Amino acid sequence: MKQFQPKLLAGLLAASLVVVGLTGCNKADAVKVATVNGVVVSKTQYDEVYDQLLKKLGLESSAQVEENDVLKNTLKQMTLNKLIVNALVDAGAKESGIKISKEEISTFKTEQMDKLGGQKVFDALLTQHNLSEEEFDETLRRQLVMNKLIEKNGGSDIQVTEAEAKKYYDANKKEFDVPEQIRSKHILLKVVEPEIKRELQKKDPKISFEKTNEAIETLRAEKKAKAEEILKQVKADPAKFEELAKKNSEDLVSGANGGDLGYMQEGYTEKSFWEALKKGKTNALYPTLVESVFGYHVIFVQDKQKPHRLTFGEAKKELSARLEDQKKQMFLNKWMNDQQTTASIEIEEAFKPQEVADSGAGTDISGGAQQAPQQPQAQQAAPAKTH
Repeated sequence: MKQFQPKLLAGLLAASLVVVGLTGCNKADAVKVATVNGVVVSKTQYDEVYDQLLKKLGLESSAQVEENDVLKNTLKQMTLNKLIVNALVDAGAKESGIKISKEEISTFKTEQMDKLGGQKVFDALLTQHNLSEEEFDETLRRQLVMNKLIEKNGGSDIQVTEAEAKKYYDANKKEFDVPEQIRSKHILLKVVEPEIKRELQKKDPKISFEKTNEAIETLRAEKKAKAEEILKQVKADPAKFEELAKKNSEDLVSGANGGDLGYMQEGYTEKSFWEALKKGKTNALYPTLVESVFGYHVIFVQDKQKPHRLTFGEAKKELSARLEDQKKQMFLNKWMNDQQTTASIEIEEAFKPQEVADSGAGTDISGGAQQAPQQPQAQQAAPAKTH
């Protein structure tokens, strides 16, 4: 473990792929995809999950995967996994008398928003992950259902003692070595060529290679000029950095937080960005624009930390929480395996992935019901993943 930092919301975002049942009735509702313990999974539910997977992969439509049999079958299998897990979890919740109130969802959401840095950062994350607030509320509901399933089925006493945490720490001290880390904030003007090309081709499928490159270079020049102007304004008044980031940065998540990216380390961000952080002076504006595969950055270096090892006292709280999550994960996996063993699952032939239809293999739902893993704070991952 190269970084040992607070874990927040991303597991819930990942779990958003299991959201179903949010649209109204239509003809697809009459088309059966599968039956799980007598409960019908409809084509509408299938399409919702499939489309969410496409969005997560950055694909515009299923037409983009039709010619790739491996990807197409993988997406089919993942979609079926999510749907089957949903059905088994819903059945388990019904059997255990589990109901989640709107108040519980609201409280849980407020807790997550507070940890992330407020409503603006939360809204930016939803945009970044192509989620509506309604979809995210459903994700929270399902997470709360899974938590209660653990409690109702004998997992309420799961805990990690200080002795267990210390034993793990002593046996895995290298995991708590923290490499050099640098905290920064930035203002990004995006120039991501693959994204630009997709947008141009969406507007004009017949656009030529020359016209595409011409449009990209024109946009690049416009973004660079705007970034230069922002850099000039920050040099004139460094106190305006956060205000300018909120107004201009096209990294929505960090922009909503005044450009703050938190601490990052080598290998977790684009090479040119990291080199600028290394060269930059602490608590100072980097003197020139930095260009990366994401576009143009105005960077302010806030702090630099030398490599060090966390003490047990520093690591104990988060380590205990992580080990407890692992115990709950194992408990939930066992519960799901037990449900799968006794479940009656029938998949309609037209919706079976090719390898399932050919081999007669059962539907693999391992991992689908796992308690969503959590990730480092969103701003810490941002420069590597979203810019």
